[in-house]
Amino acid sequence: MSTGKVVVTSNTGDLGYYFKNEIDLFFFESVDTKALAERLKFIYKNKDLSNKVGRNGQDSAKRHLGYVESSKKLMELILKN
Repeated sequence: MSTGKVVVTSNTGDLGYYFKNEIDLFFFESVDTKALAERLKFIYKNKDLSNKVGRNGQDSAKRHLGYVESSKKLMELILKN
């Protein structure tokens, strides 16, 4: 994600909190291999959209998961206690 490449992943954990399907990355149901295959076909056929989603994901990752944001969250947690 940090390289700006499109990401295809199952929607597990808190990924859905930080990233939006078909805007920042592509989700598929984790037990559905056909859904994964369909996602990969879609990405292959829609390169412009896939490139845009990859760039969006990179921006979202920096905004939500970068060291600056992580440091702010950590400091907020420390100062609460």
